[in-house]
Amino acid sequence: MFTDTKKAKYARLIGLSIEEFQEFTLRLIHHLNKGNLPTQNRLIQGFFILENIMEKRAEKVKEFDYKGIRNIYIKKYAVEILNLSQEGLGSQRISNHLKINHSVSVSRSTIQKFINNQNTVGRGAKNG
Repeated sequence: MFTDTKKAKYARLIGLSIEEFQEFTLRLIHHLNKGNLPTQNRLIQGFFILENIMEKRAEKVKEFDYKGIRNIYIKKYAVEILNLSQEGLGSQRISNHLKINHSVSVSRSTIQKFINNQNTVGRGAKNG
């Protein structure tokens, strides 16, 4: 339906990750295909789908322990940082990954502190 570049662009515009954007588009298409013609009410329901996806993300973010970390990028990319850590990447490589893929600068020490707070086992993390 969309190219990867378009997905990334549209996801960034509405503040979602690419996976969340794909979930949103699939749910919206399914919802709009229920009837013959899209009505104003069906289009408005799309905003409720979007709100539901954002609430799911907020629930995931609340699960993390941010002890003294105020960096907004750590909060925004927390799931991705922990996934990369579990894949065996150290804090320096995670910092470079965020810089290259998201144009975000986060220090290695901040990433390390966040990973250690989560008690995540990874190459760059300490065991709890």
